[in-house]
Amino acid sequence: MIERAIAAALSPIQTSINALTLRVTIYASKQGKSSEVPCLQADVAGLWRDVDYLKSIDFNDLMRTNEDRDAPGEAATVDGDVAVDEEMTAAQEEKNIFGNLSNLVGTVVHPVIQASHVETSTTVPTGPGKPALDVTTSGTDAQLQTAT
Repeated sequence: MIERAIAAALSPIQTSINALTLRVTIYASKQGKSSEVPCLQADVAGLWRDVDYLKSIDFNDLMRTNEDRDAPGEAATVDGDVAVDEEMTAAQEEKNIFGNLSNLVGTVVHPVIQASHVETSTTVPTGPGKPALDVTTSGTDAQLQTAT
């Protein structure tokens, strides 16, 4: 009977201790996760810096440099050769830009000019006994002229 009385008296205390133990366990696990989050955020920030750095690198220049190193029997490039290479690259870029400009003129401007000629002047073939008609349109106004 004494054991029952003691067990009954200690039961609420044991429940409180179990609840507190559970809270401490949950808190400890959250602390571990919350300390992992800043570490992961720092890792992600470092990865973004790496990505930005890699985006800023011109890999074409790196490849040209490696090709120069790998080429057997060739002398290393000197500053004069680098300047010539830069001039040639600039000339090639200019050629590409203006080459595309002439293509643009050919594909856009010439059809517009041809279409405007077709819209502004239309002639009807004439034959013996047929009057010559000249239909000229300018904008929305149309004029009909008959030659006699």
